[in-house]
Amino acid sequence: MAPPMAGLISAGAASKSGEEQSLKRYYKTKIEDMQQRVAEKTQNLRRLHAQRNELNTKVRMLKEELQQLHEQGSYVGEVSKAMDKRKCLLRFV
Repeated sequence: MAPPMAGLISAGAASKSGEEQSLKRYYKTKIEDMQQRVAEKTQNLRRLHAQRNELNTKVRMLKEELQQLHEQGSYVGEVSKAMDKRKCLLRFV
């Protein structure tokens, strides 16, 4: 005949095993949730980097255009009278 404590020990071991399984499931779920959040944050970070690069390109192009607008323009004129084969009189508008 088995001692009366043996039944309690085996029931306690089964209870511990069940607790371990539920803890494993809990932490596994938590880890999966955190991995999903990390993946989402990484994807968002990549999107923001691409958006930043696009905006930086636009700003650079606008700065170049503004610089070109500040430069002195070309003179526009028309030939008023041909003086020689290599010389002519110009009128600037």
